[in-house]
Amino acid sequence: TNYENSYFPELVAICRAQFGEEKGDKIYDAAELRLDTLLAEMDCRGNKAVEKHMRKNMLPILAYYMTLRNVEGMSKTEAKENVLLITQRHALSEMKRYAKIGHMPLGYQLFRLFAKLVMNRSYPKAGWDVKWPASGKREVWFNMHSCIYWETMQKYHCPELCSVFCANDPTAFRGLQPNIDFVRNGTLAQGRKYCDFHFVK
Repeated sequence: TNYENSYFPELVAICRAQFGEEKGDKIYDAAELRLDTLLAEMDCRGNKAVEKHMRKNMLPILAYYMTLRNVEGMSKTEAKENVLLITQRHALSEMKRYAKIGHMPLGYQLFRLFAKLVMNRSYPKAGWDVKWPASGKREVWFNMHSCIYWETMQKYHCPELCSVFCANDPTAFRGLQPNIDFVRNGTLAQGRKYCDFHFVK
């Protein structure tokens, strides 16, 4: 299934645990159908990195959120809380991955060296407009002035859902400690002009 190929292969088990087997399967099947539709409409802008974000993260979560709202009749707040629990599970796995850097003797230096390379590859211009105010001995700082997550949530009239994706960043980047602290002042989803990513040695 599509969810088995996403970052959330455990969704069917989560649905069954939360709603009971019969109702859980119904909700999961409805989310799968919704995801099929979203994938058929997907515009990855001819970019493989954008496509990966859409197939593995963005659209699976959007489909589940829309299902909870439209099929289960949940409020926006309740549906967001349910979705956040799932996305945070993935963010915690990312946190463990970042912990390798967080405990390396030269962790900050390595992070600084590869930051732009990784961002250019994983967050290309096709989906994000990234500016770099600073990158030096004490800090790596970049701002996202546009973001395909924010644009896609607006497209499907779910702008409130974007904050769920934004909430994954502080969780995942906690793994960079004690070498690096992640500091953020705001995001596009919060009405700011850009999402700031500030990493301090």
